[in-house]
Amino acid sequence: MGNKNKMMKRDVQMASTGVVMALLGACLIACDTPPQPEAPDSNSPTVIRMLRVGVSETSPPVIFEEDGKVVGIEADLARALGKALGCQVEFVSMFWPNLLLELHGGRIDMVMSGVSVTERRKARVAFAAPYMTIGQQAMVRRTDMEVLGNVEAVLATRRRVGAEVGTTAMRFVHQRMGNANIARFSTVVRAMAALDQGEIDVVVHDSPAIHWYAAKKFGGRLAAVPGVMTHEPVAWAINKNNHQLLQEVNDVLAGWHGDGTLDAIVTRWLPDHVLGVDDP
Repeated sequence: MGNKNKMMKRDVQMASTGVVMALLGACLIACDTPPQPEAPDSNSPTVIRMLRVGVSETSPPVIFEEDGKVVGIEADLARALGKALGCQVEFVSMFWPNLLLELHGGRIDMVMSGVSVTERRKARVAFAAPYMTIGQQAMVRRTDMEVLGNVEAVLATRRRVGAEVGTTAMRFVHQRMGNANIARFSTVVRAMAALDQGEIDVVVHDSPAIHWYAAKKFGGRLAAVPGVMTHEPVAWAINKNNHQLLQEVNDVLAGWHGDGTLDAIVTRWLPDHVLGVDDP
Protein backbone atom coordinates (compact mmCIF):
# COMPACT_ATOMS: atom_id res chain seq x y z
CA MET A 1 0.00 0.00 0.00
CA GLY A 2 2.82 2.38 0.89
CA ASN A 3 4.62 1.64 -2.37
CA LYS A 4 1.43 2.27 -4.33
CA ASN A 5 0.93 5.65 -2.69
CA LYS A 6 4.51 6.64 -3.46
CA MET A 7 4.07 5.72 -7.12
CA MET A 8 0.84 7.75 -7.38
CA LYS A 9 2.50 10.77 -5.77
CA ARG A 10 5.43 10.52 -8.17
CA ASP A 11 3.06 10.35 -11.17
CA VAL A 12 1.24 13.50 -9.98
CA GLN A 13 4.52 15.38 -9.57
CA MET A 14 5.66 14.36 -13.05
CA ALA A 15 2.36 15.45 -14.56
CA SER A 16 2.56 18.80 -12.79
CA THR A 17 6.12 19.31 -13.99
CA GLY A 18 5.02 18.56 -17.53
CA VAL A 19 2.26 21.14 -17.37
CA VAL A 20 4.65 23.78 -16.04
CA MET A 21 7.20 23.03 -18.77
CA ALA A 22 4.52 23.21 -21.45
CA LEU A 23 3.30 26.57 -20.18
CA LEU A 24 6.88 27.89 -19.97
CA GLY A 25 7.57 26.78 -23.53
CA ALA A 26 4.43 28.45 -24.79
CA CYS A 27 5.42 31.66 -23.01
CA LEU A 28 8.90 31.60 -24.55
CA ILE A 29 7.45 31.09 -28.01
CA ALA A 30 4.97 33.92 -27.52
CA CYS A 31 7.65 36.28 -26.20
CA ASP A 32 9.92 35.48 -29.13
CA THR A 33 7.18 36.16 -31.70
CA PRO A 34 7.05 39.76 -32.91
CA PRO A 35 3.75 41.50 -32.18
CA GLN A 36 1.33 41.60 -35.08
CA PRO A 37 -0.01 45.00 -36.12
CA GLU A 38 -3.57 45.65 -35.14
CA ALA A 39 -6.10 46.00 -37.89
CA PRO A 40 -7.02 49.67 -38.41
CA ASP A 41 -10.19 50.74 -36.72
CA SER A 42 -12.40 52.39 -39.32
CA ASN A 43 -14.18 54.25 -36.52
CA SER A 44 -11.03 55.78 -34.99
CA PRO A 45 -10.53 59.53 -35.66
CA THR A 46 -7.82 60.67 -38.09
CA VAL A 47 -4.91 62.47 -36.42
CA ILE A 48 -4.68 65.97 -37.93
CA ARG A 49 -1.44 67.92 -37.80
CA MET A 50 -1.70 71.30 -36.06
CA LEU A 51 -0.31 74.42 -37.74
CA ARG A 52 0.21 77.22 -35.20
CA VAL A 53 0.07 80.57 -37.02
CA GLY A 54 1.25 83.68 -35.20
CA VAL A 55 -0.74 86.84 -35.95
CA SER A 56 -1.09 90.43 -34.75
CA GLU A 57 -4.58 91.48 -35.82
CA THR A 58 -3.94 95.21 -36.22
CA SER A 59 -3.42 95.66 -39.98
CA PRO A 60 -6.65 95.39 -41.95
CA PRO A 61 -7.28 94.22 -44.57
CA VAL A 62 -4.19 92.01 -44.32
CA ILE A 63 -4.97 90.61 -40.85
CA PHE A 64 -7.44 91.85 -38.25
CA GLU A 65 -10.21 90.81 -35.88
CA GLU A 66 -13.86 91.26 -36.64
CA ASP A 67 -16.76 89.98 -34.50
CA GLY A 68 -14.30 87.89 -32.48
CA LYS A 69 -12.87 86.15 -35.55
CA VAL A 70 -9.48 86.51 -37.27
CA VAL A 71 -10.14 87.72 -40.82
CA GLY A 72 -8.36 89.32 -43.77
CA ILE A 73 -5.99 88.28 -46.55
CA GLU A 74 -3.63 86.37 -44.28
CA ALA A 75 -6.49 84.65 -42.42
CA ASP A 76 -8.01 83.38 -45.67
CA LEU A 77 -4.60 82.29 -46.94
CA ALA A 78 -3.84 80.51 -43.66
CA ARG A 79 -7.08 78.54 -43.79
CA ALA A 80 -6.50 77.65 -47.44
CA LEU A 81 -2.93 76.60 -46.61
CA GLY A 82 -4.13 74.40 -43.77
CA LYS A 83 -6.55 72.68 -46.12
CA ALA A 84 -3.82 72.16 -48.73
CA LEU A 85 -1.44 70.67 -46.16
CA GLY A 86 -4.07 68.64 -44.32
CA CYS A 87 -3.53 70.69 -41.15
CA GLN A 88 -5.77 72.24 -38.55
CA VAL A 89 -4.90 75.94 -38.27
CA GLU A 90 -4.62 77.53 -34.84
CA PHE A 91 -4.24 81.34 -34.81
CA VAL A 92 -1.99 82.49 -31.97
CA SER A 93 -2.55 86.18 -31.31
CA MET A 94 0.28 88.25 -29.83
CA PHE A 95 1.93 91.64 -29.66
CA TRP A 96 3.65 92.40 -33.01
CA PRO A 97 7.27 92.71 -31.76
CA ASN A 98 7.02 89.25 -30.15
CA LEU A 99 6.04 87.35 -33.30
CA LEU A 100 9.50 86.55 -34.64
CA LEU A 101 10.81 85.91 -31.13
CA GLU A 102 8.08 83.32 -30.51
CA LEU A 103 8.75 81.78 -33.92
CA HIS A 104 12.46 81.46 -33.16
CA GLY A 105 11.59 79.83 -29.83
CA GLY A 106 9.41 77.21 -31.53
CA ARG A 107 6.17 78.25 -29.84
CA ILE A 108 4.53 78.94 -33.21
CA ASP A 109 5.18 77.39 -36.64
CA MET A 110 4.65 80.38 -38.91
CA VAL A 111 4.04 84.11 -38.85
CA MET A 112 1.32 85.29 -41.25
CA SER A 113 0.84 88.92 -40.34
CA GLY A 114 1.84 91.11 -43.27
CA VAL A 115 5.57 90.66 -42.61
CA SER A 116 7.82 92.65 -44.94
CA VAL A 117 10.97 90.82 -46.01
CA THR A 118 14.12 92.63 -44.87
CA GLU A 119 17.75 91.57 -44.68
CA ARG A 120 17.66 92.01 -40.93
CA ARG A 121 14.69 89.66 -40.57
CA LYS A 122 16.16 87.14 -43.04
CA ALA A 123 19.06 86.69 -40.63
CA ARG A 124 16.62 85.44 -37.97
CA VAL A 125 13.97 83.47 -39.87
CA ALA A 126 13.32 81.78 -43.20
CA PHE A 127 10.81 83.35 -45.57
CA ALA A 128 8.51 81.57 -47.97
CA ALA A 129 8.22 83.03 -51.47
CA PRO A 130 6.72 86.55 -51.29
CA TYR A 131 3.08 86.69 -52.35
CA MET A 132 2.54 90.44 -52.78
CA THR A 133 4.28 93.81 -52.51
CA ILE A 134 3.25 96.75 -50.33
CA GLY A 135 4.74 100.14 -49.46
CA GLN A 136 4.93 102.58 -46.60
CA GLN A 137 2.36 105.36 -46.84
CA ALA A 138 1.47 108.43 -44.81
CA MET A 139 -1.83 109.38 -43.22
CA VAL A 140 -2.73 112.91 -42.12
CA ARG A 141 -5.81 114.78 -40.98
CA ARG A 142 -7.93 115.75 -43.95
CA THR A 143 -7.71 119.37 -42.86
CA ASP A 144 -3.90 119.19 -43.24
CA MET A 145 -3.91 117.81 -46.80
CA GLU A 146 -3.14 121.25 -48.22
CA VAL A 147 0.24 121.38 -46.44
CA LEU A 148 1.01 117.65 -46.02
CA GLY A 149 -0.79 116.19 -49.03
CA ASN A 150 2.23 114.89 -50.97
CA VAL A 151 5.19 112.61 -50.32
CA GLU A 152 7.77 115.41 -50.55
CA ALA A 153 6.03 117.45 -47.84
CA VAL A 154 5.74 114.39 -45.58
CA LEU A 155 9.41 113.48 -45.93
CA ALA A 156 10.51 117.04 -45.15
CA THR A 157 8.13 117.72 -42.27
CA ARG A 158 9.30 118.83 -38.86
CA ARG A 159 5.97 117.95 -37.31
CA ARG A 160 5.12 115.04 -35.03
CA VAL A 161 5.18 111.68 -36.84
CA GLY A 162 3.94 108.43 -35.29
CA ALA A 163 4.56 104.79 -36.16
CA GLU A 164 4.17 101.36 -34.57
CA VAL A 165 7.23 100.02 -32.74
CA GLY A 166 9.12 97.12 -34.31
CA THR A 167 7.81 97.76 -37.83
CA THR A 168 9.40 98.74 -41.12
CA ALA A 169 7.36 101.94 -40.82
CA MET A 170 9.23 102.94 -37.67
CA ARG A 171 12.55 102.11 -39.32
CA PHE A 172 11.59 104.20 -42.36
CA VAL A 173 10.63 107.18 -40.21
CA HIS A 174 13.99 107.06 -38.40
CA GLN A 175 15.98 106.64 -41.63
CA ARG A 176 14.13 108.96 -44.01
CA MET A 177 12.36 111.56 -41.87
CA GLY A 178 15.23 112.97 -39.88
CA ASN A 179 13.56 116.35 -39.33
CA ALA A 180 10.46 114.87 -37.73
CA ASN A 181 9.56 114.69 -34.06
CA ILE A 182 9.07 110.90 -33.80
CA ALA A 183 6.46 109.29 -31.54
CA ARG A 184 6.38 105.56 -30.83
CA PHE A 185 3.12 103.62 -30.44
CA SER A 186 2.40 100.02 -29.43
CA THR A 187 -0.13 99.65 -32.29
CA VAL A 188 -0.92 101.60 -35.42
CA VAL A 189 -4.52 101.99 -34.20
CA ARG A 190 -3.28 103.98 -31.21
CA ALA A 191 -1.13 106.09 -33.53
CA MET A 192 -4.13 106.87 -35.72
CA ALA A 193 -6.27 107.72 -32.70
CA ALA A 194 -3.55 110.15 -31.60
CA LEU A 195 -3.55 111.65 -35.09
CA ASP A 196 -7.32 112.05 -35.00
CA GLN A 197 -7.09 113.77 -31.60
CA GLY A 198 -4.38 116.20 -32.72
CA GLU A 199 -1.59 114.70 -30.59
CA ILE A 200 0.55 113.95 -33.67
CA ASP A 201 0.37 115.14 -37.30
CA VAL A 202 1.38 112.16 -39.48
CA VAL A 203 1.15 108.37 -39.23
CA VAL A 204 3.31 106.11 -41.39
CA HIS A 205 2.28 102.49 -41.91
CA ASP A 206 1.71 99.80 -44.55
CA SER A 207 -0.31 101.14 -47.48
CA PRO A 208 -3.18 98.59 -47.30
CA ALA A 209 -3.93 99.48 -43.67
CA ILE A 210 -3.63 103.22 -44.35
CA HIS A 211 -6.26 102.99 -47.09
CA TRP A 212 -8.49 100.70 -45.03
CA TYR A 213 -8.60 102.98 -41.98
CA ALA A 214 -8.95 106.15 -44.05
CA ALA A 215 -11.97 104.70 -45.84
CA LYS A 216 -13.72 102.89 -42.99
CA LYS A 217 -12.79 104.54 -39.67
CA PHE A 218 -12.54 107.95 -38.02
CA GLY A 219 -15.53 109.37 -39.87
CA GLY A 220 -13.51 110.43 -42.90
CA ARG A 221 -11.43 112.85 -40.84
CA LEU A 222 -8.15 111.12 -41.76
CA ALA A 223 -6.81 110.78 -45.31
CA ALA A 224 -4.13 108.75 -47.10
CA VAL A 225 -1.41 110.85 -48.69
CA PRO A 226 -1.18 109.74 -52.36
CA GLY A 227 1.87 107.67 -53.23
CA VAL A 228 3.90 105.00 -51.46
CA MET A 229 7.40 105.69 -50.17
CA THR A 230 8.86 102.15 -50.30
CA HIS A 231 8.34 98.86 -52.13
CA GLU A 232 8.41 95.86 -49.77
CA PRO A 233 7.79 92.17 -50.56
CA VAL A 234 5.47 90.48 -48.06
CA ALA A 235 6.00 86.82 -47.11
CA TRP A 236 5.37 84.28 -44.37
CA ALA A 237 8.09 83.75 -41.79
CA ILE A 238 9.05 80.17 -40.85
CA ASN A 239 11.58 78.82 -38.35
CA LYS A 240 14.95 78.41 -40.08
CA ASN A 241 15.19 74.81 -38.86
CA ASN A 242 11.81 73.75 -40.28
CA HIS A 243 12.98 72.92 -43.81
CA GLN A 244 10.08 70.56 -44.47
CA LEU A 245 7.39 73.15 -43.74
CA LEU A 246 9.20 75.77 -45.84
CA GLN A 247 9.29 73.40 -48.82
CA GLU A 248 5.64 72.40 -48.37
CA VAL A 249 4.52 76.03 -48.18
CA ASN A 250 6.50 77.05 -51.26
CA ASP A 251 5.05 74.11 -53.20
CA VAL A 252 1.53 75.24 -52.30
CA LEU A 253 2.30 78.86 -53.25
CA ALA A 254 3.67 77.77 -56.61
CA GLY A 255 0.42 75.92 -57.30
CA TRP A 256 -1.67 78.89 -56.21
CA HIS A 257 0.21 81.23 -58.54
CA GLY A 258 -0.59 78.89 -61.40
CA ASP A 259 -4.27 78.22 -60.73
CA GLY A 260 -5.33 81.72 -59.65
CA THR A 261 -6.07 80.89 -56.00
CA LEU A 262 -3.65 83.50 -54.69
CA ASP A 263 -4.98 86.34 -56.86
CA ALA A 264 -8.58 85.48 -55.98
CA ILE A 265 -7.93 85.70 -52.23
CA VAL A 266 -5.78 88.84 -52.34
CA THR A 267 -8.04 90.82 -54.67
CA ARG A 268 -11.10 89.93 -52.61
CA TRP A 269 -9.70 92.14 -49.85
CA LEU A 270 -7.30 94.39 -51.73
CA PRO A 271 -8.17 95.65 -55.22
CA ASP A 272 -5.14 96.65 -57.28
CA HIS A 273 -5.89 100.37 -57.09
CA VAL A 274 -5.81 100.15 -53.29
CA LEU A 275 -2.54 98.23 -53.19
CA GLY A 276 -0.82 101.15 -54.85
CA VAL A 277 2.28 99.22 -55.98
CA ASP A 278 3.12 96.69 -58.63
CA ASP A 279 2.69 93.01 -57.95
CA PRO A 280 5.91 91.10 -57.24
